[in-house]
Amino acid sequence: MIIFGKNKKLKPMKKLLLLLLCVPLIGIGQTEYKKTYYENGKTETEGNYIDGRKEGLWKWYYESGELESTGIYKNGQSHGIFHGWYKNGQLRCEGYFKYDKLDNYFKYIQENGRLSFFRKYKDGKIISETRWDKNGKEYSD
Repeated sequence: MIIFGKNKKLKPMKKLLLLLLCVPLIGIGQTEYKKTYYENGKTETEGNYIDGRKEGLWKWYYESGELESTGIYKNGQSHGIFHGWYKNGQLRCEGYFKYDKLDNYFKYIQENGRLSFFRKYKDGKIISETRWDKNGKEYSD
């Protein structure tokens, strides 16, 4: 509760207390929306920075304007789901990151819509992998 003096102005001690309570909040979590452009004027990337680090959803675009990929960032590191698309809008790849390392799975899809590979990850290391040729036949190296 703010207490005012007789003339409705903050008392000097209350001004100092209010200032001391607010100062620590200034400058914390500064968010900046950033958007970059290709020379042709179309969007290249867009996303937020908090305190100079990527945060939240980021988007990348092909020079022609179609969405190329999206990814989630936390404290400047890839952390969450990532998607990539071909120019025609078809899903190209999908995977999860945990603090800049692949985690859980990553799959890559051929332009014909068939899976190319599916990998399971744990802390950035492949723990299993399955591959398919362009006809959908499973193979190994």
